[in-house]
Amino acid sequence: MQALLLATGETPKLHPLTADTPAPLLPVANRPVLGHAVELLARQGFKSCVVSLHHHAGQVEAFLQDGARWGLRLDYALQRAPLGDAGALKWAAPQLAETTLLLPGDALLDLDVAPAAQFHRAHGGLLTALVYAPPAPPAHPVWLAPDGRLSLTPLAGPPLALTGAYLVEPALLDAIPPHAPCGLAADLIPRLLETVTTVHAYQVHGYVNPLATFAEYHAAQAAYLDSAAAGTGGGPAATGGGPAIHTLPAGGSALRHPTLDGRRMGSSVWVGKQNVIHPSVRIRPPVCIGDNCRIGRDVELGPHAVVGSHSVIADEATVHASTILPGTYVGRLVDVNGRIVHHNTLIDAATADSTVVADAFLLGPASAQAAGIDLGRVVDAAAAAPLLAALAPLLLLAGLAALLAN
Repeated sequence: MQALLLATGETPKLHPLTADTPAPLLPVANRPVLGHAVELLARQGFKSCVVSLHHHAGQVEAFLQDGARWGLRLDYALQRAPLGDAGALKWAAPQLAETTLLLPGDALLDLDVAPAAQFHRAHGGLLTALVYAPPAPPAHPVWLAPDGRLSLTPLAGPPLALTGAYLVEPALLDAIPPHAPCGLAADLIPRLLETVTTVHAYQVHGYVNPLATFAEYHAAQAAYLDSAAAGTGGGPAATGGGPAIHTLPAGGSALRHPTLDGRRMGSSVWVGKQNVIHPSVRIRPPVCIGDNCRIGRDVELGPHAVVGSHSVIADEATVHASTILPGTYVGRLVDVNGRIVHHNTLIDAATADSTVVADAFLLGPASAQAAGIDLGRVVDAAAAAPLLAALAPLLLLAGLAALLAN
């Protein structure tokens, strides 16, 4: 079986975060979501993968490189235009010669591919859509018939949603128009069903988060931290129809293999390399801190706080249930609660309201503020040196007088 990983970044979501960073590279628990997808493929036994690129292709390839760190060989299919997921399959057709797992690189999925592939081989069809039961009624529902057929019209049972992952036979690519945008859910599947072509579906029961909204992106951070704190792992995350294998104390599915970078301190705190953390910092786990961060005096972190690498949290600031993206400065006494922060952009995770903060002493890029902190320390030291030199004789005389008095 082959794998095609969609990292085209063409889905319009999570703006303004995706204005200069493609959605597959947005971090979940300080690791690009695309990295979680590649780890999934490696765990499932894949040895190679084709990666579809388009938006900010250079950034994506720079992150993935040749795939050696995951034990995978990566080949790339660079698109000249956005083509949709079906169009990406068609574009990569010369590199696909057998059953292919199409996997979105901008969603957080915890799937067990083996039982889905077994179901796909058993029915002998051209296409199997992997579906799941979302926590809320989906905007584009689908239904699963008892015989495993996918239906776009209501059937008995709750509505399901597409995960964005599919198992595809090479013969299906003949039904996709070349060099034209085409989506599996929006275009190809409805057309196949209209021509009485059977499309099958397989329901998975592991953690699925499309990361389509800021609320979902925010929930993914918390679920990942909670899964790591709970130490989930081991058994399969998808079966042919049973309940979720792992659940979190607050409800919902847990990820089976949550891995966090950095050193684990205590039960649920992960800290990266070369950080400067003041000893007065108060941490309520779970908390994840990246590399090269500065956490100031009397800062409060957590629970469910993610601090990206190269960030600065100034004295007496508070970060609760929030994600601070890499390279961000949070100013003194600033209270961040239930927010996603990128430089000077503050996003309410619940409402998706976005605010640009003009005052760089409140929020902004960490580099300028860190430089200001370093400059301030240099200036303070430079000012203190002459003063100490001038006072040195007086201090010496005072010390001698004290000794004579004794």
